Amino acid sequence: MSASNLVSLTQAEALTAGAELWLLENDSQSYWWNELDFRAGFLFSKSLNHPKIQLPDVIQKLLIETQMKSYSFSEDENTLLLGSAQHFHNNWILIWKKNPEVVCEKLESMASSLKIKNLRIFLNGKSLNPIFQARLTASFNQISYVEAP
Repeated sequence: MSASNLVSLTQAEALTAGAELWLLENDSQSYWWNELDFRAGFLFSKSLNHPKIQLPDVIQKLLIETQMKSYSFSEDENTLLLGSAQHFHNNWILIWKKNPEVVCEKLESMASSLKIKNLRIFLNGKSLNPIFQARLTASFNQISYVEAP
């Protein structure tokens, strides 16, 4: 990754404007997960722990009687995309777990449709995952990252 589009930020700069999408690993024990969750009014905790509600019987009967289709949205167990413009100086936060390759594919596919040019990665460890370095250079103008304290 070229030095021009990979930028290391200090903790003081972490929550400043400059990236449309923030990438955060789903680890409720990490510093950044807890910090961002707290500052967003526990948005992550609420979203990740919210039980999926089944359609009531009355609505299911109406759908059958009117011959309307019921849509079931598949859940992606690797990522959760949250709108965050009300909480931070960005538009989106993508919470990911398990597989960085799957996350890279998701980021590459959504970058143009969500008009994401700059990405900020909040690290649990002290180094940027090499998979992110190798895969995301072409998709984003700038990738900034913040190490955990």
